[in-house]
Amino acid sequence: MSSARTQGLDLDDDRPFQERYWRWQRGAWAVFALIVIAALAGLTGSGGPLSRASASGPGGEVEYPRVARWDASDDIRITLPASGARTAHVEIDRAFSDVFEVEVIQPVPAASAATAMGLRYRFDLGAANGPRRIVMHVRPLRPAMATPLRVRIDEAPPLRLTPIVLP
Repeated sequence: MSSARTQGLDLDDDRPFQERYWRWQRGAWAVFALIVIAALAGLTGSGGPLSRASASGPGGEVEYPRVARWDASDDIRITLPASGARTAHVEIDRAFSDVFEVEVIQPVPAASAATAMGLRYRFDLGAANGPRRIVMHVRPLRPAMATPLRVRIDEAPPLRLTPIVLP
């Protein structure tokens, strides 16, 4: 006598386990998709619409990397408002120097000095009437999670920057 199979292969499978595994696999794909979307948005550093932030006040505006990568060059752009002033002072606090190394500043500051707050740079602006821009090329020295940093432009209240430095 032969036994007749009803339908399909005669395999010893564990259907509930297989369905749990499929659910876990779909969840993992969703997490991977979120990581890719976050990277494209700029939340992993190096470009994207969310990779930069700005802080502004009466002294001017500072645009900085919201998310930077450890040991990768980035820049901080300081825009000074249009005024008749021939000089500008930019002061960065000590915490800034703990997180970032300033590689190059354009234009080159006319003078720099250590102060109680940190480092103070003096820029000779000449007779230009429009808004002026200072670019600081920086390199993060270590990973940091939203460390509050302060930048003061002239005698205005300090602006608070909170960059994240990823490894």
